Amino acid sequence: MFKRVAKLIAVLVVLSTLMMMVAPAFAAGPIPPKDGKQYLIGMAIVGLQHPFFTEMKKHMEAEAQRQNVKLVVMDATSDVGKQMSQIEDLIQQNVDLMIVVPIDASALVAGIEKANAANIPVVVVDRRVAGGKYICFSSTDNVQVGRNAGNYVATRLGGKGNVVEIEGQHGAGPTLDRGAGFHEVIDQYKDIKVVFKQPGEFNRAKGMEVMENVIQSGKKFDAVFCHNDEMAGGAREALKAHDLTGKVILVGVDAQADAMQAIIDGTQDATNMYPPQSGKEGLIQGMHYLKGEPVQETIWLPSALITKGNIDAFMKITY
Repeated sequence: MFKRVAKLIAVLVVLSTLMMMVAPAFAAGPIPPKDGKQYLIGMAIVGLQHPFFTEMKKHMEAEAQRQNVKLVVMDATSDVGKQMSQIEDLIQQNVDLMIVVPIDASALVAGIEKANAANIPVVVVDRRVAGGKYICFSSTDNVQVGRNAGNYVATRLGGKGNVVEIEGQHGAGPTLDRGAGFHEVIDQYKDIKVVFKQPGEFNRAKGMEVMENVIQSGKKFDAVFCHNDEMAGGAREALKAHDLTGKVILVGVDAQADAMQAIIDGTQDATNMYPPQSGKEGLIQGMHYLKGEPVQETIWLPSALITKGNIDAFMKITY
């Protein structure tokens, strides 16, 4: 039975990806490697201290090896200024293609525009950017992720209660969009109040700190929505320290291995599947562009709410 369910999920992932692609764009024609030998792909990533981006890098390296291209990954350690400098460095390296996971939706527009001015095709991955030109955007619908969390929390609360929202990094696309989707649902319930909202920077230690601050403030709350599982992991520790495990609904995003185990153990209630393969899909589309082949301008990888009731079907996609 499990094998049939897992196979069905794999098929749905592929079909969802295909169905959510927009009409293809085309390059003017094949663009040969600038060194005449091998394509050089530059990747500006948010920070490899995050398990999600470590997993994304792993998938991209495997794809780069499969396509026999050189992949250079620049780790910005969640620093906007550093990422801008790294984009400029990749431009100086004269890369054939640039793939960017922008730390901030607005602040990195200038970096994208500099790549445009250097005639380097750009692919944006995971986090949206507010401007500049790019040939493809590959991600998961973060607004829908927020809606999934909102619907789950509202249902579990029976339409009444107090909620804490631990946001991601200020200005990041997933922070803005997951928050928007969550409030699109929660704000419809007059008896559900978000009593505390603060960024946890997508960081476990910071998530624990924010959760601890809420508890120490004496605010009464019934549910916590963390914008990723790293912060949910920190929140779990704070809740445990104050004997609140199982007494407060806890929801995260990403389907990380420790969050999945926490759901099985009953110390976290839900998470959202959020595939790290968006980087790999972006690389594939970027290579299509360089080869003069059709390019899908937008790719939405699927998401799903994961709870103890359906977790067995998703265990093979965790990391």
